[in-house]
Amino acid sequence: MGARLRRLSPDINAIPVVNQSLFRLNRDVRFSKDKSPYKTNLGIFFWEGPLKKMECPGYYFHLTAKGLMLYTGIYQFTKEQLKEFRQSVIDKKHGATLRKSLAAIGKKRQVHHRRKSLQKDSRRLSR
Repeated sequence: MGARLRRLSPDINAIPVVNQSLFRLNRDVRFSKDKSPYKTNLGIFFWEGPLKKMECPGYYFHLTAKGLMLYTGIYQFTKEQLKEFRQSVIDKKHGATLRKSLAAIGKKRQVHHRRKSLQKDSRRLSR
């Protein structure tokens, strides 16, 4: 699969090792009410970029008994990335392009995002 992804993203990191591209199957039960020793899903992440893997854009595959989900994007912005993203959103040209692209994607595919958790008061962005 990593070789196929390289056609889309030449610098993709596809490392078939636990705690690299493969998320561990054992559950951290120290602070959880659920003491089941293993997760009931498989998570795989391929990322692109020189930063820590969770700060780079990538492809996340989530396999459960109910099906397969694919997520793309970035999990956690660095402070600098977040600043640049916010400026792009409020920029007339880039913001309009982003809204148009998201609307087109939403019409063609089932797209989910955690909008409520990501909303910020736009007045705060310019500060």
